[in-house]
Amino acid sequence: MLKYCSFLILFVLVVSPIFGQITPPDVDALQDIIVEKYYVAGEGDSDADLPIGATTWRVFAKLKVGYTIQTVNGGSQIQAVTGLNEHPLILDAGEGYFFNSALGTKFGSDFLPFVLNFGNAPLDSYLALNGATSAHVAVPKSIDTDGSLFTGADGFLQNNDPSAGIPVLISDGLISGSVPAVSELSGTDFQLGPYFGIENSPTGAFESSNTAWFNLSQVAGVTEDNTVFLGQFTTSTCEFSFQLNLQIIIPSDLVMQQKNVIAFTAISNPGDEVLSNLPGIGGLPGESDPRYFVQKDFLNYASTIDCTVSVDDKDLPENSWTLMPNPSQGQFNIRVNEDFQNLTYSLFSVDGRLIDTTKLGAAYSQSILEINGSNLSSGIYLVKLSADGFSSTKRLIVNR
Repeated sequence: MLKYCSFLILFVLVVSPIFGQITPPDVDALQDIIVEKYYVAGEGDSDADLPIGATTWRVFAKLKVGYTIQTVNGGSQIQAVTGLNEHPLILDAGEGYFFNSALGTKFGSDFLPFVLNFGNAPLDSYLALNGATSAHVAVPKSIDTDGSLFTGADGFLQNNDPSAGIPVLISDGLISGSVPAVSELSGTDFQLGPYFGIENSPTGAFESSNTAWFNLSQVAGVTEDNTVFLGQFTTSTCEFSFQLNLQIIIPSDLVMQQKNVIAFTAISNPGDEVLSNLPGIGGLPGESDPRYFVQKDFLNYASTIDCTVSVDDKDLPENSWTLMPNPSQGQFNIRVNEDFQNLTYSLFSVDGRLIDTTKLGAAYSQSILEINGSNLSSGIYLVKLSADGFSSTKRLIVNR
């Protein structure tokens, strides 16, 4: 499920008086952090390291068009420059992160595309700057219109928990594209290895003030609204929280004097605060630190989603029912192509919210079930049909 946090707090440090009064940077350069509930593991996915109900999260940063990300890091220098408490990088999975011991990797960009249909390897936890494989970048499922590369072979990735929105067999949030390289700086207080790319993490909670993953050439989003993928995190339960620090690069035509970076840091208390920059701290002697500092509270996140796990239904055959017309202007029909008892229809938004459900009872081959969706706005919806312990989901597009 995509999670949007609306409160923010910020402070801006202006450049040293050596350069005179300069307009502060655009504090909305980082517009949002998007947390997508990507998948909930079912019976077909489970093994000794991935229990039923394990939840896969994807995290994205939405930037203002023209801005780029260089680093996700722990913030040890923030305290020296501002006098405020430092802002560590925190990624907390509760009981621990899932790592696929055969094919898992530290960075999504290191995955070879063939792993997409190799068991539960696509649910591996990894860090990223756009890349989900060496040939695919990640986008939110709701804007991925090219279908899915997953086949659901051997029962994997077939659980359709409504809280995870669009099933990954319909939309996988992966598109072909150029994948940026990712480098790491593992500090003395935190090593990436025990948590990503080697084995299941010894604990789900860690934090660091001197560790980062980065691309010095900078990374822009692959979507029109400039959304950058930061990582995938599969947790043993739905428990997941984080605190992030992002180094955002100002477009070259907007750079003011020596400052070309905005350091966005997390804060959890509401309110606004503006501070002056401090000369001679964090930069060269006699200079200001070469960054602006902006605090936003949506860089803190803690899952509050209901963790009830849906029981796996067996799949209805793909050709057992048809959704038409699709796209629709709202009203649409379900044609059933075989006999069913105890048929139930459900309609969900792409973020997993139940909009409508109706027990239809018995239905016979070639029956046409008319659905009144006249109150639906334009967008993507999920239609789920269930009968006698079997179910399947199809994507409905409404164009008004």
